[in-house]
Amino acid sequence: MNLFLRPGWGAAVLLFTSSLCADPPAAPPPAPPDPFAQELLQALRDASNDPRVRAAAPPTNPDDLVPRIRIERYTLANGLDVVLAPGGSDLQAVISVTYGTGTGDCLPARAALAHLAEHLSYRQTRHVPEGLLIATERADATSYNGATRTEETFYYAVVPAGSIERMLWIESERMAFALDGLDAAALAHEQRVVINEHRQRTTSVGWGDLAVALARELYPESHLRRVPYALPDGIASVTLGDVQDFLRTAYVPANARLTITGGFDVARVRGWVERYFGSIARAPAPPHPHPGGVVQLAGERVLRYRVPSAQNEVLVLWPTPPLRAPGDADLDVVAALLTREPGGALRDALVRSGLALTVAARQSSYDDSSEFAIHAVVHPNHTAEQVLDAIDRTLVQMRREASPAAQVEAVVRDWTHQTVQNAESLVGRAMLVAASPDARDPGLLRTDLAR
Repeated sequence: MNLFLRPGWGAAVLLFTSSLCADPPAAPPPAPPDPFAQELLQALRDASNDPRVRAAAPPTNPDDLVPRIRIERYTLANGLDVVLAPGGSDLQAVISVTYGTGTGDCLPARAALAHLAEHLSYRQTRHVPEGLLIATERADATSYNGATRTEETFYYAVVPAGSIERMLWIESERMAFALDGLDAAALAHEQRVVINEHRQRTTSVGWGDLAVALARELYPESHLRRVPYALPDGIASVTLGDVQDFLRTAYVPANARLTITGGFDVARVRGWVERYFGSIARAPAPPHPHPGGVVQLAGERVLRYRVPSAQNEVLVLWPTPPLRAPGDADLDVVAALLTREPGGALRDALVRSGLALTVAARQSSYDDSSEFAIHAVVHPNHTAEQVLDAIDRTLVQMRREASPAAQVEAVVRDWTHQTVQNAESLVGRAMLVAASPDARDPGLLRTDLAR
């Protein structure tokens, strides 16, 4: 595997070599077309081609497509940030709690702390001996999970509107009493679970600890994203005292945001929030000692990485502008232009030419520093160097020649549709509001559509 980092934005190219090959399973035969669905599609085509329909359709203003989201935000005396987004007729609600501490705040020797704390916080507490996982299921949650990210730890549950109070009590138990259920046996069990998760996500999929190797090439020692996840040795080395200290300092109201989205009465919910969270003691939010920041690479770097994959692969990475900074949205569009079907310049240069089996491009945007990636699976009859050369030539051509306006407009329309569609679902709306609870621009939807 080769990693190339180039002057300016630096590029990282990874060439995966392989020793295992297997024929792909035969694809199942396609299902016969549904006559009713065909008739319906034809009726829609006929209607869209009717001049009377086209004449009556007003021009679309993207801003008019954004769902109207009401936001009420306030802070409890103990520092808890509370965000209410009542959804009118929704029969469900999403309860989410975000703690502003993640893996990036635990570097370098205790990167596993945040993830282990997330797992352990689903176990028993002072008032829930059966554990918060079972209690969440008994609240009739149709979907729930916890996630540990670089900058935060996030919990959510989708429940019937009638279970909002119970779910608020459960989350207050996590915040106030998760420490009471910890012991050495619980820690040992969750360490085995987290180590197994690591194996499932790395070793078993053939990529090994590639993400760690990449992060060490791309980011300086003190950067927030230097270690993307904890390794087995680090997970096993965490002590019970480590987890207890972490929960005691990170799971405090002043370091948390409670978000409630969906169908509920605001006055009643405000009373429940005060009842279950208001009495939790105030404590200072922990510091965040590991800075992020945009990476500037002085030159090209190459990393060769051998994994038991079926084909050679090439991965090119560029450090790029942070989320919503100038250039970030442009690169979302560039990624789509390169790989769209039909007409994607990189898809034509690699897949249609036979150099590669697949190609993908993506701008992964983060608050502190982003990454643009091009990933291709090399055709067995060609080399990684040939694929890399074709990528270079395609990007040079894209810099010299403006992309067709019609293609750019089509990509922007697709992004607009995806953004609005996500905001129209209850869970999508809840995730947006939890991340960006700005009453003037909930979820930053208008900001994203404008950019």
